[in-house]
Amino acid sequence: MRVQRREIRSPIIGERRIKPFEFLFRRLPVTSRVAHVLVTSAGRRKVCGPEEQPTTGELLWGGYRMAYDVDLGIHVTQLEATSPSKGDMIAFRAAMDLIWKVEKPEKVVLAGVDDVRLALAPFLLQHLRTVTREHQITVPQEAESHANAYFREHPVGVRFGLSVEVFVRLAMDEPTLNHDAIQRKVKLFRDIIAAGDFHQFALQLALTPGDVSSVVGMLLRERDSHRQAVFDFVTRLLESDALDRWQIDDQVRTTLQWLRDSGYKVLAGSDEARKFSYGENHRAPEPAAAVVSENGSGPR
Repeated sequence: MRVQRREIRSPIIGERRIKPFEFLFRRLPVTSRVAHVLVTSAGRRKVCGPEEQPTTGELLWGGYRMAYDVDLGIHVTQLEATSPSKGDMIAFRAAMDLIWKVEKPEKVVLAGVDDVRLALAPFLLQHLRTVTREHQITVPQEAESHANAYFREHPVGVRFGLSVEVFVRLAMDEPTLNHDAIQRKVKLFRDIIAAGDFHQFALQLALTPGDVSSVVGMLLRERDSHRQAVFDFVTRLLESDALDRWQIDDQVRTTLQWLRDSGYKVLAGSDEARKFSYGENHRAPEPAAAVVSENGSGPR
């Protein structure tokens, strides 16, 4: 059975007020991964590391009033965020793994760091945004490499007494992934139209009937030369036997007819008709699921 280790975010693992003459009866606990920061009433601090234990006399007459236990171990924490791409229109999804440890216990205590993520997040995000704004959303690998190189050259956490290694992973956000998928489908349908292959077009509609409105609609919104080619193809497709051979659902046919009629109105209509974008002011009929072929295996 795999046991997930609890994520540690605070380097300060203990804080207590020192009682008068406490060190007569109890010395500071000694462990290999904990440093003690002793603070006087005047704010003077003394760090007692695992190999730097003070004498009883130093503890008794040092005037210390507070003791802080600081974890010196190496820890990993995660931070998730979004970061803008070039143009600030679309954002990357960012996941950052932070490998951190305390280098200067007195700085950690002075800054009062009780959550490494909250302390570092403003600086991490500022640096990350500086990097990702130089890259298009379509090249997350390049932006990721640039970000990791940047953090190696510009360490964060020094002001808090921390040593931090940052490992960034970037990906396109969900709307961008969906848009990218639609663009790939548009290219596929555009190639099919250019080849004049009615049956391949009908097969794609049978496999993914929901694409007919979004994909064909996008094709019809392209510049006039391409729009005319799509309009002619859809017209000939409706007149051919390809839809019958692949048993395309009637609702898909209705959507194709609607798109053809919309294309005709824009191609031959007035300037007022050209103002309308397909799917914005007039909703296309929703296509239903379609059967792949008459016998379930292919065209007759």
